[in-house]
Amino acid sequence: MNPQYSATQASPAPDDASLPLWERTMRAAVSRQRAGQWKPAADGYRQALDIALLLMDRAPAARADDCVAALVVSFLNLSDAQAELGHAEQAVALLCNAHETLLALHLEPCRLPELRAAALRHTRETHMAIVMHARDHGMHPLCARALDAGRQALEPQRAQPH
Repeated sequence: MNPQYSATQASPAPDDASLPLWERTMRAAVSRQRAGQWKPAADGYRQALDIALLLMDRAPAARADDCVAALVVSFLNLSDAQAELGHAEQAVALLCNAHETLLALHLEPCRLPELRAAALRHTRETHMAIVMHARDHGMHPLCARALDAGRQALEPQRAQPH
């Protein structure tokens, strides 16, 4: 996987990453957001994203969709928090990175088929988030790049003449 997002200093050890840890971290961040505490909420979403990224390397086949959903929710919630904090460039970069990360997961042949399929299914959500952002704020170059990457990755291979 070649995500542009990199884990923060406080990310958990790979052996500590789990869906229950992600759920606890996400619940705490959502609680902070609901209390209007956007900076602590963003920090929590960043931690949740770090956990979700680690889960991509250890997702059990039976929970692949849950692990990919955790990744998408983490990216999108962190993007929303960054936008609320006035960090528009970081917010759009996270939206686009979410989409590109899913595409990369889908295209990696060494990944579990269940993880690859889940990544492809969830590109609908990230695609829509980018389209909605472009509708509301104009087409950012990162959005155009991410949408183009999706188009290239997902269009059927054209037959080459011999």
